[in-house]
Amino acid sequence: MSELRACPFCGGAAELLTGGPGNWFACCTACKASTNDVQREHALTLWNRRAPLPVVTREELARLIDPEAFGLPSIVNNLGEDYLTDRDEARAKADAILAFLREKGVIA
Repeated sequence: MSELRACPFCGGAAELLTGGPGNWFACCTACKASTNDVQREHALTLWNRRAPLPVVTREELARLIDPEAFGLPSIVNNLGEDYLTDRDEARAKADAILAFLREKGVIA
């Protein structure tokens, strides 16, 4: 038997339940998210499947932090004193944010 991973929505524990003769579904014990009624091994596979983590490049993140430094229009007109105007500063900030997101498993 394969082990069920934590809920992809809330992180709660999951259990495998029978939905009737030959039908099984995986269900989160906390938020009640679940798979459809299917064969047992398929329910395990469905529950444990995850979408790949997104890949974010340093340049993409730096453009989000300071679009005008890259010749792009600003989304927000007034960002105040903390607004980054230097490309190197934007890239350094992007590196720090990317490291944090990778450490937390948010991106690959």
